[in-house]
Amino acid sequence: MNACLNSSRRKAARGQALVELTVAVPMLFLIVVLAVNFGGLINGWMSVANAARAAGDYVILSGSSAGLPTQATAASLQSLINADLAALPNLSSSNPNICIRQNDNGTYTTILEAPSGACANYSDPPSDGEAIASGNSTNYINYAIDITYTYSILFSGSKFLSYPLPTLPTAIHQRAVMRLQ
Repeated sequence: MNACLNSSRRKAARGQALVELTVAVPMLFLIVVLAVNFGGLINGWMSVANAARAAGDYVILSGSSAGLPTQATAASLQSLINADLAALPNLSSSNPNICIRQNDNGTYTTILEAPSGACANYSDPPSDGEAIASGNSTNYINYAIDITYTYSILFSGSKFLSYPLPTLPTAIHQRAVMRLQ
């Protein structure tokens, strides 16, 4: 009688483990899916921030930096930004929106606007309050580099096991403001 009781307890424990496994596996899958989505978003954010910084460095330094690269032009800046963002999904001629503008003591000049009309979404570059030399009314020239990339979620869906999935932001915007000395 004792052996029969132990056998039924072992079968019940195996059944309990199977139920626990069927509950745990979907939850683990959900955690993996959310981690992949969040990792893709972080990767996009870092890539856009790096592209804005690299474009700012290039527009400021261009011909003055090591290796004497050519003077920054709209085409060379577009190529630099596209190269930095090449690994991101959903990259096209209209994604990302790029606006690079110059503020030369209140005179604003657009260096790069892709696609057309992208600069309407961004504020003007700030003016620099520091004069070039004591007693001089001319201030330094500022450049503002704005890049907005629309991130496409790798795994989309609104519900998982009747629970709503958290939504991630889809627009990643980074701005770099640099001063020409």
